Parts: sequence; structure tokens; C-alpha cells
Amino acid sequence: MNKILHIKDLEDNLSVRMLTIHIVLFYSFGFTLLYFEQIHLFGIKISIMWKSLLIGFFLVMSFLKVGKNKSINYFILFYILFSFKIFFSVSSLDNMSITFELFIKSLFFIGLYLYFSYYLNIKTLILFGKHFSILIILSFLPFILGFLQPLSEGYGLYRFGAVDQFGLIGIFQRPHAASISIAFSMIIIYFYSIYEKNIKIKYFYYLLLLLGLYEMIFTYVRTGILIFLIGFLYLYLTQKDKLKYLKIFILIFIFALLFIYLYNTNEIFQMRMSDQTIYNDAGNIGSGRFVYAYYAIQNWYSEGYESIVIGLGLDYARELMYQDVGMRIFAHNGYIQILQAEGLIGVFLYLSFLYFLIKFILTKKQNMFYTINIAMLLAYLTMMFLQGGVYFYMMVYISTYLALMNKTKNIVRSNTCR
Repeated sequence: MNKILHIKDLEDNLSVRMLTIHIVLFYSFGFTLLYFEQIHLFGIKISIMWKSLLIGFFLVMSFLKVGKNKSINYFILFYILFSFKIFFSVSSLDNMSITFELFIKSLFFIGLYLYFSYYLNIKTLILFGKHFSILIILSFLPFILGFLQPLSEGYGLYRFGAVDQFGLIGIFQRPHAASISIAFSMIIIYFYSIYEKNIKIKYFYYLLLLLGLYEMIFTYVRTGILIFLIGFLYLYLTQKDKLKYLKIFILIFIFALLFIYLYNTNEIFQMRMSDQTIYNDAGNIGSGRFVYAYYAIQNWYSEGYESIVIGLGLDYARELMYQDVGMRIFAHNGYIQILQAEGLIGVFLYLSFLYFLIKFILTKKQNMFYTINIAMLLAYLTMMFLQGGVYFYMMVYISTYLALMNKTKNIVRSNTCR
């Protein structure tokens, strides 16, 4: 029998749990691991080491369960097939280290989702998803306050005339990973703020959102801002609130004032939003994305029948991009990148994954985690269009809430959301 529950009903006294040693250890260990993960140990990055070991363990444990149950979601099946397709392209065997690294990254989603679905209970997943989001946003504070220095360089501001200055990056290794992780964290925090009854905790969530917005702006990566806005607007507009359109108008007005202020007082922000650099690059619209996409498609098509069907492979694709634009880069569009690197077969497998993933979510419209899954799906599709790639913490979030949706099949949403 379906039972209408509020998300708070699934939490086991969160205010008390936050005071326990388990939560303290989670934040302490989590921050320490994320901060030092780019350091090399025995010649291997700690990030690669712990993520590979973790996903390997998750996959072994999960496939033991799959073998017993003899069933698996179609979207997982097609994602597995897409992952193995990486080994079959024009250049996949030429540089096996790159090919194997891509294969491991593609397994992040599979390992996380299956393990979360089979081995973690609902309360643990809710607490993990929420506290991991808080951890990501708060992790920037030591860097903002000047207590710590990042171990990597953020977005290079020399393009805008600021010598030896970089965008905010915090614990992350790359600016896009920072921006995208903040965006997904903020979407989740906003989702929980909708359901929160305790006014103090609700205002704490609002402060986190303001802090996250500040962090995203000063990463100087625009992708995260758009990702968050899409997820936020979906969650906001699905609420039952007679004044929601008036409130969103006021909110848009406030953000417009903030944008105008930053645009007129921060030259770097102005140039970034205007797609300008001190070099005045030709065809720099979208940071050159249209140019990169054009050459990516041209290279894929012009290399012949074999590359059209099975793809160039990432290494060869980047080599051809270097010949065209002078940089060994991706297409900066995930869908075109898949076409370029994995060919028509790869595109078919990936689109099949997306089709069954969307179908999996849409068949659970009354589930209490439906809206957050739709919000993250929209954010993910947007990220793929603007950037592409596999970001570990993004996959952590997507896997967590898909697993929650799978584990709460008979629990429907409260009246807080449509």
C-alpha cells in the first residue's frame, strides 16, 4: 500500500545525529581526503587510487547481488555496454592507459548506483546525499578566508589581464569540476530546504545557497551557474505556492541587480560574461565551443567509414583537434564528443541509456524523490551539452537519488510538491 510520507519522516532525528561522532568524522575525513587527493602516492594520484579501489569493491559486491537476482535495469545494461564500447574504436588500442582510464571513469556511475541500491538503506542515503552536499559547499570556506591554499590552479585569469591570478577552485583539481559539483550540491540543498520545517535549519540552507552562489561566481566557470539555475527553476516551479510567480519575479530582480553590480565593478566578470579576453579571439563565442564542435564533427566524418561507425577514440580525436585548433582538447559538447570518439555505435548505446534512464524516472512521478531526480537529469543533460565528461561527485549525487527513488517505490510525495 502506498504511504504518503514527508522526507523528514525518513530521517532519524537529524539534529541529534549532527552532534554525533559519525558526522564529525564524515566531515573531517571527507575534507581531508578531497583536499589531498591530487597528491601522488607511489607515483599514482591519491584520487585515482581511492576512487578505483572503491568502485572496484562496489562493482564486485554489486555484481554478486546481480548474479543472485538475475535482473538489472535497462539503463544500467546499456551504460555497461557503452563503457565496454570504449575499447573498440580506431585508436583505443594505441594508448591503452588512456582507454583504460576512460573505462574506469565510465564505471563510476554503475558501481555507485548498484552499490547504493543493494547495500545502503534509505536513511543512510538521505543523510549521505545531504551532508555530502553541505561538505562540498563548506569545503571552500578555508580557501575563501585564506586559511588554506589550493593544491591546483583554477581558471586562468591571465586571459583577462590578471597576471598570476586564478578563479576559485578549493579542494578540486579542475575549475569545471568545482563549478559543476557546487551546482549539483546547491540543487540538492534547495530540494531539502523545500521540505524543511525547522526555520533555523531552513535559513541555514539558504545561507549555504548564498555561499554556493558566491563560490560558483568566482570560479569564473559559467557552466555551473546555468546548471544550477535550470535545476533550481524546475524545483521552484513544481512547488504548490500561490505566490511563487511573484517570489520568482522578486528573486530575478535581485539577481539582475547583483549581475549588474558585478558586471560594472568586476572587469574579469564582465569579460567572462561577454565572452571576451585580452586576445580578442576570433570565433570565441561560448569560449570557442562552436568552433570546437565544428572541427570535432568534421574530423569524425572525414576519417572514413571506420571512424564514422566506431569512432576515432579519445586520444586520436584530441590529436586531430590539436592539428585544427592548436590544443589537445575535447569537443566541449558531450554528445558531439561521444559521436567523435565512439562513433554511431557509441551514440546509439549512450542514447539508449538516456532513453531507459528517463523512462525509469518518468514512470515514478508520484515518488517522493521524483522532482530531485528530474532536476538533476535536466542539470546533467545541460552539462553534457555545454561541457561533457564524467565528474565523480556529479555521479555520486545522481547515483544517490536514483537509488533512493528505486528503494522508495511505494512511498509517494507529500503535498509540498506537485
